[in-house]
Amino acid sequence: MFAARSLDDLSAPDDVTRPDFTLSEHYQDLSKELTRLALLGIAGYGFLIKEVAFQGERTLPFLHGMVNHSILMLGGLLALGVSAAASLRTSQVSTNCIRLQIDIVRYIKRRTNPGWSDEERVKNDRHLEKMRKTQRQIIASGRRCLRVAVTALIIGMAMTVFAFVLVLATSVASGGKPIGVDAASSAPAATTHSNR
Repeated sequence: MFAARSLDDLSAPDDVTRPDFTLSEHYQDLSKELTRLALLGIAGYGFLIKEVAFQGERTLPFLHGMVNHSILMLGGLLALGVSAAASLRTSQVSTNCIRLQIDIVRYIKRRTNPGWSDEERVKNDRHLEKMRKTQRQIIASGRRCLRVAVTALIIGMAMTVFAFVLVLATSVASGGKPIGVDAASSAPAATTHSNR
């Protein structure tokens, strides 16, 4: 908790904090985009199940394909979930870091303000060093989370696309019709064949 004796102790120069806010906004935007892409990949599984699998006579072949490649599908889903969680953590870390940075700036400014005893200044310096150490740990944690989010997103998307292709290929090979081909479109071909 930051203790103050005057409003001057609470002020933080705008030219000092503005770059930090700008950088924090970039991190927030990046984490939001990573989260959006991860959730979009997760939504693809819902599309596969709802729009493809449960479509009349195509249900069993598609379910058969999903069971055959369930490990790949679950792996992709897990990787996308990890990416979304790590992205949200990156956003939280960015917020914590900017809060600490503002406190650090205030503590640095308070060292030059009048009204503080030498003992209080020493205590102030101890708090300042603790906050700097905590901030370094938070920054390192944020970098790790960002790397995990990006790596998991790439792996998850690749596994998801690969799994979808394998499921569709397996289902067609085992008797399912390709997407977009229904019984109505195949009826004229059957009639023509019977007339011959």
